[in-house]
Amino acid sequence: MTTSKPKPWLRNRERPRRREVAICDTPPVVQLCIYPDMVILTRRDSRGGWRSYPVDPAVLCQRLSQLPLRSGLLPPDTIGWGMANGAPYLVCYIPPHVATMAVLQSGSEQHYTFQLPPLIWAGCGNQYRIFALPSTERPTRDVPLCVAPFPNCYDNGGICWGSAERPPTATAETILPAFATFVRGSYFNSHVVGHKSKQFPTSVLQQWRQLTAETPYPLDDLEPARITLAQLLGGEIWQHQGGGA
Repeated sequence: MTTSKPKPWLRNRERPRRREVAICDTPPVVQLCIYPDMVILTRRDSRGGWRSYPVDPAVLCQRLSQLPLRSGLLPPDTIGWGMANGAPYLVCYIPPHVATMAVLQSGSEQHYTFQLPPLIWAGCGNQYRIFALPSTERPTRDVPLCVAPFPNCYDNGGICWGSAERPPTATAETILPAFATFVRGSYFNSHVVGHKSKQFPTSVLQQWRQLTAETPYPLDDLEPARITLAQLLGGEIWQHQGGGA
């Protein structure tokens, strides 16, 4: 069976893009049309018809701000919660603890067990960030964050999940299981290992080889990050999604 060649005018024809459409058979109660210089509100009147008129954006914002917004039950050591890009975000403090990290290098699997430094773990939507803290004291807003001393992470806190399954959308129920997936449920490799250890600037894995379960990660070995905890708590980082997020 032979197939005819496409006509010349059809060879480079762009295929239609798939669109997702939400269908609702219930008429709206209120509609808002936002223009560059005005906001028009449309709603039903007492006779069942529709009435449209301009509204003051400041008044609209004030009325919307009175709607209840609740976080629900937050996980332990949650130090921040907010909204960014229409999605909730959470910021958690992870105290120092012993963990075993699996690394794949040259086709072989290696395990490193040592005490992790205090960490900041945050999530917004399906984006996650991780940082280290330069002190074991409870963090305050002004504390400077450090680059997490792990492979597959960037200095802006972004994570390269590689072939590992990306965790679900960050919520109060999924934020800590997502951290467990990062630490114990996935393999690290030799990607992005540089500029995370002052003693071993070319590869943080060299620092891992010196550590044991009885050895805390040396906090003076951490490299400073490009963000403060106050910026993370304020949600600014979620406005910029670059860096392996």
